[in-house]
This record gives sequence, C-alpha cells and structure tokens, in this order.
Amino acid sequence: MLKNDKLYNFFLLSSAVMGIRRVSLVLLVFVFIFAGCSYETENGPSQELSDTRTLMGTEVTITIITNDTTNGHLAIDSAFDAIGSVEDMMSSYRNNSELSRLNQEKKMEVSEPLSYNIKKSIHYSNISAGAFDISIDPILKIWDNVKYTGKIPTEEEVNETLNAVGWKRINITGDVVQIGDDMSLNLGGIAKGYAIDMAIGSLISNKIKDALVDAGGDIRTIGSKGGSPWRIALQNPRDKTQYLTIIDSFNGTVVTSGDYERYFITDGKKIIHIADPRTGYSAEGLISVTIATSLLAIDADALSTAVFVLGKDDGMKLVESLDHVEALIVTEDGEVIRSSGFG
Repeated sequence: MLKNDKLYNFFLLSSAVMGIRRVSLVLLVFVFIFAGCSYETENGPSQELSDTRTLMGTEVTITIITNDTTNGHLAIDSAFDAIGSVEDMMSSYRNNSELSRLNQEKKMEVSEPLSYNIKKSIHYSNISAGAFDISIDPILKIWDNVKYTGKIPTEEEVNETLNAVGWKRINITGDVVQIGDDMSLNLGGIAKGYAIDMAIGSLISNKIKDALVDAGGDIRTIGSKGGSPWRIALQNPRDKTQYLTIIDSFNGTVVTSGDYERYFITDGKKIIHIADPRTGYSAEGLISVTIATSLLAIDADALSTAVFVLGKDDGMKLVESLDHVEALIVTEDGEVIRSSGFG
C-alpha cells in the first residue's frame, strides 16, 4: 500500500521491478498509445487523437480521447500554444525571453507565471537543502563551454563560479524579483513540468476530460484511455522486451531525470546536464530517478532533479518524507531502489 491511500487512486503500479546488475542501463519512457483507436465512453463513441511537435528542446506528444474531433484538434493546437508560451517566457537561450531579461536587468517586475516558477523553485531548494537550485546557471555555462573548447574547468574556476550560485540570494517582494549582480537563473529543471501543467489546463478549459501530455518522457495524464488507465512503461533498451515497471495512471504525473538525457564525454570524463549546485560538478551516483505522483508536473520535475542530485540515500529520504510522492531510483551500478509505496 502506498504511503498515502489517496495516491493509490491515481497510480496502480504493476510489473515487478527487475533485478539488474552492473549493467550500463538507460531508461526510456514508453507510452502505450495506438493512434486512431476508437472507444466507447460515457459520452458515446470517441476517437483517439494524437500529435507530436518539437518544443522546449524535446518532442512533445499530446494525446486525447474525444467524441468531437473538430474541437479535439483545436484543443490540441491550443495546448501546444500554451507550451510555446512557456518556452517564450522562460527559455534561458532566448535573449528576448522574460527570464533572459531578468538575468540581464537583475531586478524587475515579473509576470505571475515566472514568479510562480521561481517561488516553486525556492520551495524545492529549501526542502532539498540546496540540491535543487535555479541559480546554477553560471555553473551550467562553464560546463557547457567544454563542448566547444574541450577544456575542463579547473577546481579554482569551478569554485570561483560557485560564488555566483545561491538560491537564498533570490529575493521576491510582491511582483519584483531581484538577484545578485553576478547571478543568472535557469529554469531547465522545472519549466518543462510547468509547461505540461499549462497544456493540461488548456485541454481541460477546452472540455477535454481524457488526455496524456508527454514532453520528452515527462508525462501527466487526466482521465482515462477509453475507461482504461494510461499505461506508462519504463523500458530497458538493453532488452526492449523488458520493462523496469509499467505504471497505470489515472490523473497522475510521471517524470524521469537521468544521466542519459543530455551528456558529452571529454578526456574520458562524462559530463551530464544535471550539475550539483553545492559542488559545481556533475551529479554522480545515479543513472535515473523517476517520480510518480498525484502532484503537478512542475513539482515532479523539480523533485526528480533534486533527488538525482541528493543521491540514493538522501534522495529517498526526501521522497519518503513527502505525501503523494513515490520514486524509483537506478544507481550507476544497476541497483534498483523503490520508495515504500512504489509497486
């Protein structure tokens, strides 16, 4: 039984986690979707509609069940527009985004969505003792430069850059956000989850009751798939007939962070996109963290990163302290660890 009985109403976990030893394991999220299927629902015959587009640096798939295909296609378009709006606002790679303007001006009045994301981020920085920190942008930049220069920063350079990192230096007064003159923020660990939530909200406002939004393997579902749960599988690509687990989801969120998502190797050293804001170096010890929750995708997104940085012991301790949250962790040596209510 899960830590909180309410969570059981959102997730039914099946297929026992398989033992894997010393395997270089990569987790892939695979959603069982069969486009064009028809279903008999309480509203009569319904059709499955699905579309995939590239947004926020990844492939985003939106799938709905509807008995009104015309409204369904419009609803999907509106949901993609909602995701695009989040990208326009919170991308650190677009010079004209609101986040980039904040990074340049250091103090400004921000929109409610950006304020919300920053406040959420500060919350997860607090409960993770700084393992999650959106002020990590300067560290991410010096490691990103390695791809182009081939030169790994020295310990002195990392330590000097760390002086610009510190979530406690982010100040919010009303609608005004202020950061240090040496600081810059990066919402890469939370904005995708928020974008998923905005897409779901858009679908609901367009009278869609059954849907799944998948942004690069980060997933949130509402309703059902023709009366059945949405099935989300964590797949072992070493043997694509094997799955670590299959999650049957009603109104839930599944988000995975892993060292396989974005990385490069220089001088035999693997540099991953998840850095530890406390040390300035790539987070180590884990291959993957999957969060299964009835919370919003913004929460799961931040938590998956925080747990990945914390590692298996401290990360699982954080998960077990939270209601409505379960986790599956895979370590670098292939150990698979589940929270008390996962499966």
